[in-house]
Amino acid sequence: MDLGAVLAVIGSLAGVALGSLLVTRSQIVQQQRVRSQAIADAKQSAYVDFLATVRRLRRFILTEDVEVRLVEGSGRALGPIPVIERSTAYWDAVETALSRVWLLGDPEGLVMEAARKLLTAFTAVATARATHGPGAVPQDVIDGVRAAERNFVQVAREDLAQGSVVGR
Repeated sequence: MDLGAVLAVIGSLAGVALGSLLVTRSQIVQQQRVRSQAIADAKQSAYVDFLATVRRLRRFILTEDVEVRLVEGSGRALGPIPVIERSTAYWDAVETALSRVWLLGDPEGLVMEAARKLLTAFTAVATARATHGPGAVPQDVIDGVRAAERNFVQVAREDLAQGSVVGR
């Protein structure tokens, strides 16, 4: 066999192998980008849903003529639990949205911490509402929950900007 022909065959095979490796690497990078974008989209949707459901519940409790009772003896370190009349559907939506936030991120991370702070601030609104009528909750309590909402938005934006993906 001619040495030139052997070298041509080896060169062709090497070119095909190198081309295959480059295409495979390109496909892997593209799949990673698509996966990262899908996770970012899911996180953004979860963050928006959580914030929107908490805000709907806040608006409901501040404006509707509903009874809010404080239940003692729950063993809760933060004090009594506010029980809000006709709020089951709101709470279900909040819990579902919070579960999505939790599932898509670090359970001990900054986004979950901001979410917990927002729920704590909302609890302060509900607790105050137990002794105040619709539209009569003190402004400083409302300002506290609004500040917690802004903090959640800021932390969520930073998380989305970092493109942090669980398991990376």
